Amino acid sequence: MTQDYSQSAGPTSELTHRQYRAIECLASSPTVAYAAKRAGVGRATLYRWLKDPVFKAACEQRREETLSFTKQRTKELLAKTFENLEDLLRSPDPSVRMQVGKIVMEYQARLMPTKTVEAASKPYMIESAISPPWSNQP
Repeated sequence: MTQDYSQSAGPTSELTHRQYRAIECLASSPTVAYAAKRAGVGRATLYRWLKDPVFKAACEQRREETLSFTKQRTKELLAKTFENLEDLLRSPDPSVRMQVGKIVMEYQARLMPTKTVEAASKPYMIESAISPPWSNQP
């Protein structure tokens, strides 16, 4: 997952060891200020480095690598989570089965597109759109 930028032949070969450290800190820090502190450089220095096209490109490459890894790992964990939920659906405890069913249905509901009732010129049209077909409402 972690690339050694100092060994790469390309635009990042112009970076210093401090900059490589800052790239790693930026990839794993919530803010530039926190990354600067962790990397042992001033915040102004890090902002100045971020204006350098070579440093910025290396940061973007590292960010893409991190994002790609995170997406893949999330897929793997989601698959394991659903395997665990499937196992729990066979639980002898009905309350456990009910809770798992609820979790699965809530997840499914989030994946389905939501239906919206478009604004109608007359209020009764909205009511009729949401009323069951057997109701006596207009």
